[in-house]
Formats: sequence, structure tokens, C-alpha cells
Amino acid sequence: MKLNLGENIRKHRRRLDLTQDELAERLGVSFQTVSRWENGTTYPDMELLPEIADLFSVTVDALMGVDRVTEERKVKVYLDRFQKAVGYGRIDECIGIAREGIAEFPNNYALLGKLMYALFLEGDSDGSNPDWKEASERNDAEIVSLGERIVKYCADGDIRNEAKRLLAFNHCEMGRKAEGRAIYETLPLFEHCRELNIGWALEDKEELKKNELWYLTTGFDLVYSGLWQCCDRRPIEEQPAFLDAMEQIEDLRHGGKRRIGSEHYGEFQFAVKRASVAAKLGREEEMFAALRRAVEEASAFDAWQEDETMIFPFEGEKTNSRADYETDNESGARQRLRERELTSAEFAPYRDSEQFRAILASLA
Repeated sequence: MKLNLGENIRKHRRRLDLTQDELAERLGVSFQTVSRWENGTTYPDMELLPEIADLFSVTVDALMGVDRVTEERKVKVYLDRFQKAVGYGRIDECIGIAREGIAEFPNNYALLGKLMYALFLEGDSDGSNPDWKEASERNDAEIVSLGERIVKYCADGDIRNEAKRLLAFNHCEMGRKAEGRAIYETLPLFEHCRELNIGWALEDKEELKKNELWYLTTGFDLVYSGLWQCCDRRPIEEQPAFLDAMEQIEDLRHGGKRRIGSEHYGEFQFAVKRASVAAKLGREEEMFAALRRAVEEASAFDAWQEDETMIFPFEGEKTNSRADYETDNESGARQRLRERELTSAEFAPYRDSEQFRAILASLA
């Protein structure tokens, strides 16, 4: 088996911003010796390997590059456990899994990225953690440190860009919008992305079909999310028109058919938004209709366990898998609706009504 020792010494030396002279001084050897190690001309003495590995905070096996297959297999187990936990909003468990994996593989950027993500979710105001504010302040420095480390040293472009995106968002959430914008501006432009352009080079029918599916799915998602963001920014009197457009987009996408899997949560959120806008505008019957729909969709989401498959008019057959879902809401949609959404100020004038009490009773 070919050793990657020299290549790994160079990689970890650069990760720590050390020159060959500085590494040589720390190890008590000459810089020419370090240069020969990195060029593969010679190898360090066996007695020196633990010291080098300790300096780089890696195992000797990882330093020698002879256990990469085992690392990948073990990391996959950690990532699968993380995905299962985040699918049910168990964020404390996610953090524990990520830290456990990093203790074994300190420089695995996939695990470092997952820890960064879980720490952010713990402090997300939209999740189920009642102490989210304290968590966001407590985790801020670690999120920034992890993000900057990944951005600086990770060679995987996808992991690096995801870290940039989350790091920028964290800066914005913590009031540092200038820092966030500076990072956002380093991300690739949408028109330069791989999936948007690769279709010109594809010849295989299956690859072309996959690329077409990406166009359709991304197009629907962009229009819907764009309408949602614009709705939030417009005066309340203009918001119903945006909500109507969003509903039309989703009906077109589904061909008028029912929603499946995690889509129930999106429909629950939409119904709550519709009810909130109607309440602020004094449209009582519209508000109650939307709240009843929110109860229905929240119940469907909480009951979702198995994979669900549906034929979409434009996107074809799609499976919504519980194993792929991610949330920071451990309590479930029904509890969130009862304890959080229905306690919002705009619903206060209606709480003593018979219809509102009936909705609360249906969530008991």
C-alpha cells in the first residue's frame, strides 16, 4: 500500500500555517529533513511519528494515510446517525454525535461542518429550543471558528461553500451584516453553477433527464421562496396577493394533488402565514379556514413515518424520505402550532371565540 506520509505532512503543516523551518524547529530536525519527508525522498523515524501526529492533532494512522477507507466508513456511520437525529429535531443529540466523531477524526471537514450546523440550529429562533437566545450567543464564537477553519483549509468545494453560507448567515443573525455580506459576495454566482450549465455538455439520456429535473425542481423552489421573502417585506395589504401566487405555484407543481411527507410541514407553515395575514386584516372567516388547514397539515406531518412517493406533472416520480428530512423542531408541528403560533398577538382578539377554542381543543 502506498504511503501518503509526505503529502500529509505538507498538508497539515500548511493547515497550521507553519513553514518547513518552523516545523523543523518544533521537531528538532533540519528544514532539509522536512523537505525530504514532504518530497517522499525519506520517511521520519518511527519514534518521531507520534510526536508529529500529536503536533497535527491527528492519529498516526491518519498521518500515514493508510486508514482512509476505514475513516470514510466510520465517518459515514456518524453522518447517518446525525441525519437520523436531525430528522426528528434532536439537536442536542446531533451535537453529541458530531463531537464524538470529531474526537476520533479531528480534521474531518464533513463532521466539522455538521457540528457547525447543529450549533447553529440549537440557537435558531425558529426551532423548539426555549433557550435559543442563550444558545446562539454561547455558540457564536465556535460557529465562527469552525466556519473559518473549514473555509481556509477544506479542499472540498461543496463543504467549503456550505460553511461559507452558514457562516455568513450566522454573522447576519448576530447583527454583523457587513461581515455576512462580505462572505456572501465570495460565493459563486447562480448563473455560474455547475447544474445550470452542464446540460450543454451532456449526451447520456439519463444524465439529461436528471439535469432537467434539477431545472424544474430548482425553478419551482426559487419562485416559491422568492414570493415568500417578498411577501414578508411588503405592506400587509399587499401580502395576500403574494400568498395567492404561492398557492397557485404549488397547485401547478402538484397538479392539484395532495402533499406528501415533509411537504405537510411546508403547507402547515403556509397556512399559519395565511391565517396571520388574515387576522391582521380582520378577515375572520379566512383566518379560521387557514387555521383549520394548519391543524390538518400539522397532524399529517406528525403522523409521517414512512417514505412517500408521488407522480408530479412536471418533475415525475419523487420520493419524500423521512431519513432525509432535517428540522430543529423536536416537539412536532401540532405542539408548535398550539404553544407558539396560536399565541401570537394577532390572534388575541379571536381567542375567546367558539371557533378558536375548537381549534385549540383539536390540538389537545
